[in-house]
This record gives sequence, structure tokens and C-alpha cells, in this order.
Amino acid sequence: MIMRVCFEYARSSSVRGGCRQRLDGGRRGQAPSDATRSHAARAKPRDDAWRAAPRSAEQTAQADRGGPGSLCARAQRAALGRRTARRCLARQRAGGELWIGVPPFLSELALEGPIDRLREAFPRLTLRITAGWSPALLQNVERAALDAAAVMMPASFPMPETLVSTLLGVQPTVLVAARDFALPPGPLPLDALARYPWVLSQDGCGMRSALSRAFSAAGLPFDVAVEAFGSDLQLSLVARGAGLGIASAAALARSPHRDALRIVETADVEPGINVWLVHGVLPGRLMRPVELLRERLVAVLEEERSARLGGEAQIPAN
Repeated sequence: MIMRVCFEYARSSSVRGGCRQRLDGGRRGQAPSDATRSHAARAKPRDDAWRAAPRSAEQTAQADRGGPGSLCARAQRAALGRRTARRCLARQRAGGELWIGVPPFLSELALEGPIDRLREAFPRLTLRITAGWSPALLQNVERAALDAAAVMMPASFPMPETLVSTLLGVQPTVLVAARDFALPPGPLPLDALARYPWVLSQDGCGMRSALSRAFSAAGLPFDVAVEAFGSDLQLSLVARGAGLGIASAAALARSPHRDALRIVETADVEPGINVWLVHGVLPGRLMRPVELLRERLVAVLEEERSARLGGEAQIPAN
């Protein structure tokens, strides 16, 4: 833009100078053409008006030496302002696609408030949401198949150093059984829990991984009797006596089967699971959307925690 404005100014000056030379040439015996006379007649009033415009001596000197008052300097400032405005607008209007992964136990949280907020803040951004187990989501982020993912992993799990991992919170987990399920009283050690069948998600679930690690480290059997997708179905089967289960405290608090369940106390299983937001190197257009996603997920997890506090005391423990 700056070069074009300066070029136009130089070209118009050259044209005016050329017209004067041709007119002078006419006085030397070379008759100017009709086009030359017409252009000179139009250019002279503009030149006279520009010269007659009131200007201070400093403005005249600046214009002569290309200073802040010159045409090129003004064009530079105008172009710089437009570029700055475009950069600000680009930051506010992130476009393209954002690929996000969420595990099943977080899908309701992540797909309601946070995703709606992203759509409102960045209407030109196309959101691509995929659900999957946390280990697979981590691999997809490492391969750049996903831009970002919310994952749930045991506290003992080491997060990949190649990714940017932000801890969003800790989701409490509880072991559950039917109220009439035959269990010994008091907190149960891991070897006692190994005697019973389990109702769990498919292999790859973060909570199942936490249990599997604990039993494997102790050299104990781990009997998964039923693999069921979704906490509602799992808690329904546990309430009917199909086996022991594990669920997030939030899922248990809102379950319609909570009155038929009780919490199984133990000190040998991690009582919570970490919730992370992970991503690789992001292009500039996605940095603010991912940051907003992080902020909203933290807020939603805190709201879930506040809503859960009152309900936990109403669920009996063994």
C-alpha cells in the first residue's frame, strides 16, 4: 500500500513534469498535441491549488525532505493502522477448524457449556468434536490428528513430555455396589475386592486403567464380568447385583439408581482421577479458542464440585 501510494504520487508528478517539458518543447518549435494540452489544462489548477494551500514553514520543510508531514509518511501511518486493525480483527475472528477430543465421562460437560461458549465467541471457527478413551485421545493429539483433548488419567500416569498438559482438576471416583450386595463390613483391602466381579467400561477407560494398575501391581486377579458403555448403564447393572463398579462422584450423584447403591470404602485404590487439557504446538488462530476452552472446563468442573458436595453425604458407605 505504501509503495503504491508513493508510486502514484511520483507518477502524477512525472506526468505533470512531462507535460511541462512537452509544452516547453512546443515553444522550441515542437507543437504539443491536443491530449498534452488537455492534461496540462487539468493538472495546472490542481497544482496551483496545492501550492496555494496555507502551510507552515515546518510543514513545507517536512514535505520536501520526506518527513512526518510528507505524503509517503502519511501513507505509511495509514497503512500501519490498517494492518494493526486487521491483526486485532483476526484475533477476534479465529477461523478454520478446531478438532477437540473428549472422553465419554466428560462429554456431557464438554459439549454443553464450554462448546456453546466457543461457538458464541468464535462464530467463524468450525468445531470438530470426537469422543474416545483417554489413551487413544492422547495418541491422536501426539499425531496432530486432534488439536486439543480433555483426558482423564490416573494420578500415577506420566503425561507425555511432547505435549502441553494443563491440569484442570481432580474428578473424585468411588467404588460402588448394590445395597444388598454381600460384602464384609469396613474398608476393604485390595485382595478382598479381587474376589468379586466388576462392571466396567471397555478397555481404555481411565478409571478402569486405575483399577487394573492397582490389581496388577499387587499380583491379584481382576475379573471384569461385564463391559458396558456409559455410567448410567453401568450403575444400573451394579444396582441389580451384577458386580462392583467404579464411577465419578458426579455421575453417582446424578444417577437415577443412586438410592439402590452404596459406596465401597477402600484405601488401596486411587480416590480420584486427574482431568487434563492437552495440546501440541498450536497455530496462532487457535491459541485463544483453546485457552477459552480451558477456562470454561475449569469453571464447569468447579460447578460440578459445588453441586456434588451436598449429595455425597446422602449415599451410604459399607
